[in-house]
Amino acid sequence: MNLEEIAKKVQALEDLEAVKQVTYKYVNCLMFADWDHIMECFADDAVLDVFVERPKIQGKAIIEKTFREVVAKKHIGNEGDILTHPMVAVSGDTAKGEWIIYFFEGPSENYRAPGWVKGIYNAEYKKINGQWKFSMLKWRPVFPPGMKMPAGPPPSDKTIG
Repeated sequence: MNLEEIAKKVQALEDLEAVKQVTYKYVNCLMFADWDHIMECFADDAVLDVFVERPKIQGKAIIEKTFREVVAKKHIGNEGDILTHPMVAVSGDTAKGEWIIYFFEGPSENYRAPGWVKGIYNAEYKKINGQWKFSMLKWRPVFPPGMKMPAGPPPSDKTIG
C-alpha cells in the first residue's frame, strides 16, 4: 500500500467518524431540547421527515421552526436515549446511514403515556466546507408485532409552514 492509498483510507475513516459525530450531536440536542445547536447538524436545503402523521419538510428555516414549535412540545429535555447499530456508508462527499434509537419519552400533551419508544433513523449526509451535515433525516417508530401506533393526535395540531 502506498502513501496515497493510506491517505485515502485515513480520510474515509475520518469521514465515517465525522458522520457518526454529527448524528450523536443531533440526538444529544434532541434529548436535551437544545434547539439553538441542533440546527448546526443540518444543511440549508435539508429534508426532515420525522412525523408519521405529517408531510416531510425542506429547508433549514422551516426545520428550525418545527423543532421549536412542534418537537419542543414532545421533547422537553428530560428524555433518555440509546442510539445504536450505525450502518453508515460514505462515498466521497455524501453518505447514507441507518440507526436504531430507543428513547424514553415522558408524557406529552395529548399524545401518550411515558415509555420506551424504538425507532429507525434513515439519514443522508453531505460534506459542506469540510463539515458533515444531514441532507435528509427520516425517523419512523418500530412496534412489536400486533402493537399499533398509539392513538391520539400528533404533538401539535398546528400546521407549520
